[in-house]
Amino acid sequence: PEVTWDLEKFPLLKRPEEWAKKGFLGNMFGMDDRLKTFLKWSKQSMHKPLTKVSDKKLKKECMEIYKNIQCFMCDRAHPYPSTCGQSVLVSGVHYEQIRDE
Repeated sequence: PEVTWDLEKFPLLKRPEEWAKKGFLGNMFGMDDRLKTFLKWSKQSMHKPLTKVSDKKLKKECMEIYKNIQCFMCDRAHPYPSTCGQSVLVSGVHYEQIRDE
């Protein structure tokens, strides 16, 4: 049986428009380009987490997790990619609120 995921039904996932906004002028500069990359593979880093996270420390941790996943998958250069994978797992253990990120 084929397994499919309907991510849009995940309650903590931001709406594409909400995620694409960036700062005070977010609606004016580059929002259309960011909307095209929502939930798509990218070699570049993200500008904000995909899930609804209010704590600033956790937002920063989400961004670090994304970078570590990129390093682990060799989409971003790192001398020891396996340590990046380990960092993702450690973050998941320590920060229950962002495990879905």
